[in-house]
Amino acid sequence: MRFVHVFAGLLCAALSAPAAAQGVAELSFSEPEHFTDLVAPTGTIGETDPALMAELRERLMTVMSARLRDGQKLAVAITNVDLAGRMELLGMKDGRWLATPQQLRIYRPDTPPRISVQYALIENDTVIAHGTEDLSDPDWGTQAAVLPETGSLDPVTDLFERWLVSLLGQPL
Repeated sequence: MRFVHVFAGLLCAALSAPAAAQGVAELSFSEPEHFTDLVAPTGTIGETDPALMAELRERLMTVMSARLRDGQKLAVAITNVDLAGRMELLGMKDGRWLATPQQLRIYRPDTPPRISVQYALIENDTVIAHGTEDLSDPDWGTQAAVLPETGSLDPVTDLFERWLVSLLGQPL
């Protein structure tokens, strides 16, 4: 049922957006309080980090805007984000954690980035693709020394861009 509501909203938004000389990108987060990651700095379950969500939105909008062609409209609803790696605690000293979950993310081969999306791609007012995708990188951790240098959102952003170029039939 949730899919029907989100998809119907995506389709209405995408069809009602005016065509532009450049492609039109729309991005929303569906129930982010239930995402696997993007937890608020307090570590409170069900509370998201507004700064991290804003950064993810900016990154994904930049990717979509750069890839969409004239006359294309793409509406994407992010339904889950699972950043690469896991938060791990080092232990306690004098009753305090040595690292909070927001300070230490351990990257392992068995903890790939994942992102779930619902989307509608419209070209010249015709829906040419739509659906739900659970994206993951099966090769995560198999390459030597593949660690993001600029933040934990890099693997998710790269995964999203690879999916988008595949959807649009473009070279990476």
